[in-house]
Amino acid sequence: MQIRKFHIAMIAVMICLVAAPVFGAHGVHGNNSLDNRVIEDGQQVVISGTIIDSHNEPVGEVGVKVSLNGRDLARVETAHNGHYVADFMIEKEAMAGAAFEVKAVKTSFETQTLHFSENDFAHKGDSYYISEDITLDRVLGPAFWIATVTFILAYILIAFELLHRTVAAMLGAALMLLISYTIGTINPALR
Repeated sequence: MQIRKFHIAMIAVMICLVAAPVFGAHGVHGNNSLDNRVIEDGQQVVISGTIIDSHNEPVGEVGVKVSLNGRDLARVETAHNGHYVADFMIEKEAMAGAAFEVKAVKTSFETQTLHFSENDFAHKGDSYYISEDITLDRVLGPAFWIATVTFILAYILIAFELLHRTVAAMLGAALMLLISYTIGTINPALR
């Protein structure tokens, strides 16, 4: 019985070691503005705000995409405090009748889209500004259900004393890390 537990513990350690190199692939990406050129006689547009959850807590690492009349202009990511700023230039005549779309996307949260027109912006000279907060609600996606099933399985192993509680907890943690940092790098909904 002791040898069997030792083998299980060694398998859990091996899984953690194999999954360790993948940890570096997950992280924060910087500002990925699609259109950061300077346009002579153009107009500067700044769209900013804070992304919060339903508990009024800031949400970091949210992808924010800004489009003008269906054309993608900027992609930014929120900081740890939930703030985002998209700063770009557009042609002078593009602001008349403009339809801006700001889309906030993050795994395990419901995607939100805001729409703005020229009249929604404050402006001074050739610069237009707007600051709008976005609230994202959580959704119960695949990651939640995988974590719940893993927790229940680890709890069953501990409750019925099928494995030592430390080994069962390590197996559960190893399984979560393995799924998050291998399959989760391909499909972010599984992180």
